[in-house]
Amino acid sequence: MTRYLSDKFIVLNTILVIMVVFIHSSFNEAAQYPIASYIQRFIGGGVCRIANCMFFAISGYLFARNLKSWKDIHKKQLRRIRTLVLPYLLWNIIFVAWYIVLEYIPWASGYSNSGGTLHKIISQPIVETFQWLFLAPAAFQLWFVRDLIAILLFIPLIWLITRLSWKISVLLAIGSVVFYPWLSYFWLGFVLAYKSININRHYPKFTILISWFIYILFGIFITVNPLNDEFIHSKFSYFIVNLIGLYAMWGTYDIFSKRELISDKGLWKFICGFSFFIYCFHEPAFNVIKKLSLSAFGTSEASLIVLYLVNPFIMVGAAICIAQLLRKITPAIYRILTGGR
Repeated sequence: MTRYLSDKFIVLNTILVIMVVFIHSSFNEAAQYPIASYIQRFIGGGVCRIANCMFFAISGYLFARNLKSWKDIHKKQLRRIRTLVLPYLLWNIIFVAWYIVLEYIPWASGYSNSGGTLHKIISQPIVETFQWLFLAPAAFQLWFVRDLIAILLFIPLIWLITRLSWKISVLLAIGSVVFYPWLSYFWLGFVLAYKSININRHYPKFTILISWFIYILFGIFITVNPLNDEFIHSKFSYFIVNLIGLYAMWGTYDIFSKRELISDKGLWKFICGFSFFIYCFHEPAFNVIKKLSLSAFGTSEASLIVLYLVNPFIMVGAAICIAQLLRKITPAIYRILTGGR
């Protein structure tokens, strides 16, 4: 993998995490204000919905890169225990501990969306607690990590099918949209890397522009018509338009980066190294920021719009400050929490 492609993955991962924060930036109070509600739905569900699609595609690509044998698969799966499984377990525990602490701080309890967490853990059977903690999962934003861990269990089968026939593999990847769309993106990314297909080439600006037009137009449509359209809301229609969006975003990056390494330049060098921490940490911390901002600025339509757009950057900044502090004071703990990233 070239230095530019590696740098591109790093920056895109950071952008995708920021998009996820925007998805979680919405306010329930905006439902009574049409413009604020529309902006939230369009950005969160219309534009940023592509974030998780690209996360899975990149994960599939990176896993299949330099994959030659069963031994390589086994090595990468073992490595994922450190980079995915351990952080997943710890962040779920931290998530629950956060709510338990807030419950017993009188002035802070109002910033919690979950009451009776400790009672729930004590009163219910251990099996149910385990399911809630690690299968639900308790830290809801970690569903991506949970699903990625599950997909990794099927890597040997995906690899075998791709090795026998990449065309059949692509067809099965597309077909998996019916029962689990995220697997489709991972699988297609896997095939691209395994077949060494060149994704680092120049893309015509005209096709990128058309792709953005289709993707944004579809985003506007599903924002205005969130219900009652079986065709538009079919899994295949979403899948096709999301692939177009992936192409648009992938090609647009090259235009803005001018095919230069940028992860260690300007503001990027302060953000890119913390994307996984931001992703894991931003909930439930973001809930506190959102509630504090509402207390300070009220719930008018104007304030809800501004807070929706500004709060994600406050959250990202706060997460980076805490990450830097942890890395300086307790580097070993920080490495565990971020899987060595």
